[in-house]
Order: sequence, then C-alpha cells, then structure tokens
Amino acid sequence: MKKLTLKLLAAILASIALIYAVGCSSGMGKATDSAMPNTSHGGYSGSTSSGYEHTAEQFVSDDDRHSLVSGNSDNIDDTRKIIKTVRLDLETKEFDKAVGEITAVTAAAGGYVESSYITGKSLSDYGNVTRSATFVLRVPAAGLDAYVEALSGSFNVLSRQESAEDITDSYYDSKARLDSLLVQEERLLSMLEGADDLEYMLKLEDKLSEVRYQIESLYSTLQRYDKAVEMATVNVSLREVVEYQRITEPPKTFGERLHQSFTESWADFADGAQDFIVWFVYVFPTLLVIAVVIAIVVLIASGISRRRRRRKSGAGAATSEPDKSQDE
Repeated sequence: MKKLTLKLLAAILASIALIYAVGCSSGMGKATDSAMPNTSHGGYSGSTSSGYEHTAEQFVSDDDRHSLVSGNSDNIDDTRKIIKTVRLDLETKEFDKAVGEITAVTAAAGGYVESSYITGKSLSDYGNVTRSATFVLRVPAAGLDAYVEALSGSFNVLSRQESAEDITDSYYDSKARLDSLLVQEERLLSMLEGADDLEYMLKLEDKLSEVRYQIESLYSTLQRYDKAVEMATVNVSLREVVEYQRITEPPKTFGERLHQSFTESWADFADGAQDFIVWFVYVFPTLLVIAVVIAIVVLIASGISRRRRRRKSGAGAATSEPDKSQDE
C-alpha cells in the first residue's frame, strides 16, 4: 500500500514539474519575441524605392512626424477616408460674368482655382463662334454639396456627375508602416548611442538613413492623402450659348412623336437657313473677288479666241486668191 502511495506521489510530482517546465519555456519564448526589434510591417521589405529626390530641407521635425501618427497601431481611427470628385457641364449667356462668378463662389466657399483654360471668341465678333472654358476647382469636402448647389443655381446645368474613391485601406496601411519605421528609427538611435566600433556605427548610420528616407516618403504620402480627402475636386466645363438647351420629356404617343419630329425638323431647317445666310454674308466679299477674277479670265480668253479665228480666216482668204489667178 505504501509503495502504491509513493508511486502516485512521484507521478503527481513529475506531472507538476513537466507543466512548470512547459510554462517557463513558453514565457521565455514570448520574452524573446518581445525583445526582438520589429523590422518589417505591412509588407515592408527594408529596401528603398529608386527615383525619389530628397533634400535636407524636406525633412520635418520628430515632433511633427510623431503628431501625424498615433504611436500605437491598435488605436487606429476607423474614420473612412473618401476622395470626392464632381463634374459639372454648364451653359451661360453671359460668359465674362460667369467666369468671374465661378471664381468668386469658389473663394467664398474657402476653395481656390487649381487650373483654368478659356478658348474661343465672343459671339459679338462672329455669329457662329462661341467661347468655352474648363476649370479644376478645389473646395472643402465638408461643404461640397452646398457649394455645388450655389454654383449650379447661376447656370443652366446640362449634367452633373459625382464620384467617391475610398482610400481608407491605403491610408491606414501607410500609417501603420510609418509607425513601424518610427519605432525602428528610435531603436537605431539608441543602438547608435551605445556603439563604439567605427564599422558598426557606419552600418547603423546607413540603416538609419534608409529608414528616415522611407519615413519622409510615407509622411509626404499621408499629407497628400489628407489634402485630397479634405479638399474635394470640382471639374467644371462652361460653354457660351445664345439660348439654353431645353430639357423635355420623351413623347409617349404616336401623335406626340409626329408633332415633336415636325417641330424639331422645322427648327433645324430654320437654324440651317440662318446659318447659311450668315455664312453667305461672311464669305460674300471673297466670292465677289473670285467672280471678278473669273470674268476677267473669261474675257481675256474669249478675246484671244476671236483673234485666232480672225487670223485663220485672213490666212484662208489669202490662200484662195492665188488659186483663182492661176486658173485664169
């Protein structure tokens, strides 16, 4: 009985020892993993991208860089990052006033004109030439709807297109990579402070330069993302017209279709006749000069032709007179 009790006690002690050993090895493994520096994050391979020009003035302070990122990737903001874009096709009867109004409404909304292009001549110069303009405008995304409504109210809107690009994943992936690189930078700096071997210090400085290069690249990317999200893009196409295009409902019955076809056909005929008259008046001086030149050429040609016929008739008469004298 005592032998059985001793065996049970030995088995229990062996089990406890085995459990304790497994727990210690697991704890050591976790401690080792936490002590290892994190050299990769989000697919970072440690290599720098080529073709990126970088100067010392482009570097920002450590405080600015750390204020951009949270320092703890577990506390990432879940706010969606959306880039909004709107396209408007507009018509106006007062082109000069419209261009100034677009600029004024954009400035009042807190935006600015990124680029603009104006082409054509005024309707007062030629009857069939109109001016057009294109604008790329940047306005705060928070007031985009109100801005578009204010701008659309002053013009005849032919079309309005809106799009939204979700860059949330790309944004926070870049942010997480920046967090990881900032941690690497701090560890490399601490290692550099304690290094006393010259060759080892040079290797650490090379690695530190590489990490800082990637930090500045990601920092610029995040700034560009923030600007694109904060300021929406509005592409405006403006055209000068005499009359606004009318938007009508499609005909429903056969009679309505006939009536609409006849009306549109007669309107197109009248517009075509007017365009032809305007074109004819425009080119009339040129046609008149061409007609005068053609008339002069015809007169000269007819005069030359008459002279040739006279010469031929005179030569024929002179030839017939010697023949008669020989007969006599």
